[in-house]
Amino acid sequence: MITLLALSCPKGDVQISTNDDSQEERKRLSKEIIELLAQGFFICLTKGGTSQRILGYDADSNEWILEEGKLRKKSSAKDTTATVVAPIAGG
Repeated sequence: MITLLALSCPKGDVQISTNDDSQEERKRLSKEIIELLAQGFFICLTKGGTSQRILGYDADSNEWILEEGKLRKKSSAKDTTATVVAPIAGG
């Protein structure tokens, strides 16, 4: 399961979960991620005590596209939680 936690929303914090075993849901998630990033939202993944900026999501391989310094790398999205911060909240 992939979970997005959207912080500081006008309606309060929002949690969006999707079944990462479903190709259809992964494609929907990919579109949502693209839309959020285009609107200026900051999305990060925290694993093992470190946070990395999410630049995208590959629905075919179920992997996050992460920023690592000036490089991009992929990391499995299975059973992860990403935090979404709105631009007006400092994203």
